[in-house]
Amino acid sequence: MKGNALVPKLALKWVHASGFTLEKLEVSPDCKLVVETSLSNVTPGLKLEFKGNDANKADLSFTYSAPAATVTGEFDISGFSGANASISGGHGAFVSNTFYSE
Repeated sequence: MKGNALVPKLALKWVHASGFTLEKLEVSPDCKLVVETSLSNVTPGLKLEFKGNDANKADLSFTYSAPAATVTGEFDISGFSGANASISGGHGAFVSNTFYSE
């Protein structure tokens, strides 16, 4: 028979007028510090995001939206093991998608 365990969790969120947002600052049950942040208003249409922990994860992503296209990308900056990007565009009733992944 398994016993019950109390698993404490503390999470914080903070938004600044500059466009910086601390989406999550959390201590996980296995005592890892988890951080998720975003930065908007660097340039019109661009949003940067970071998700990671103090052990083995650090992902940096971006989304750039323009009237006729959206470009997204994600990079593993911890292990430099991967990068993904996509472009979606269209005009009027026609929308095309071009995906690039490495």
